[in-house]
Amino acid sequence: MSKSNRVSQAEFIRVWDTSNSVAEVAEITGLAPSSAQQRAGKYRTQGIPLKKMARGGKRIDVDAANKLLAEIRGVSVDEIKAAAAEQQAEREARQAAKETV
Repeated sequence: MSKSNRVSQAEFIRVWDTSNSVAEVAEITGLAPSSAQQRAGKYRTQGIPLKKMARGGKRIDVDAANKLLAEIRGVSVDEIKAAAAEQQAEREARQAAKETV
């Protein structure tokens, strides 16, 4: 497949479904990894059940990030974790509301 940013829907779906990572899709199609991920997400929202793949990159050390955030805010790590849980619950509620529409 030529490395062009013009990738047909059929080509994109074929490459996405047979690849193991977003980086692999990007390499094959010539798209930026973020563009490939965004395109797959768009197709999913339109009803095409493409598989989900990790974006790749470095893993986030959530515990270290939460500890740093607690230090910056002058609160406990438990308060940061509670805020994160609250945000997650809000995201899930919004998603559930979208699905019922």
